[in-house]
Amino acid sequence: MEPIDHNANREARSSLEGYVYQVYATLLEWTYLKEDEYLFLEAAEDFDRAVPQGSYETVQVKHQASGSVTLRTAGVVDAVNNCWDHIQRNPGVPIRFRYLSTGLPPVL
Repeated sequence: MEPIDHNANREARSSLEGYVYQVYATLLEWTYLKEDEYLFLEAAEDFDRAVPQGSYETVQVKHQASGSVTLRTAGVVDAVNNCWDHIQRNPGVPIRFRYLSTGLPPVL
């Protein structure tokens, strides 16, 4: 059986794929967590890893259905701007940023 003819723009498939990818990435990160580290969900970014020395790694997770990821990709630009904001809000705190995506690297 097939669904009725419908407007494909109203489908939430890509949003759901993004949420599922984020959950998988978060669970995988959790398995790598050391005993004295913390994982914060939906704090500075999609998840943040904190270590006892007071440094943080913020991770933005993006499911990209097609195309490549570059420094000009809108999601990357937003993420870099958010990283800059985190650094400005937390002077003296070492912050490392990671952009985790299903997108492909650009073809040169």
